[in-house]
Parts: sequence; C-alpha cells; structure tokens
Amino acid sequence: MLYGVMNLGGQALFLTKITYWLDKTPTLDEKYRS
Repeated sequence: MLYGVMNLGGQALFLTKITYWLDKTPTLDEKYRS
C-alpha cells in the first residue's frame, strides 16, 4: 500500500518535471530566434 502511494507520488513528480520542462522550452526557443 505504502509502495503504491510512493509510486504515485513519484509519477506525479515526474509528470511535473516534464510539464515544467515543456513549459520552459518555448521560451528558450523564442530566445534563440530573436
């Protein structure tokens, strides 16, 4: 049970990191274009 909760927490953190990274990418792209 505890392992399942920790696994869900890990997946949430992983998704948050990916969303953050994807969120940052366009701004970097704009920076290089200008």
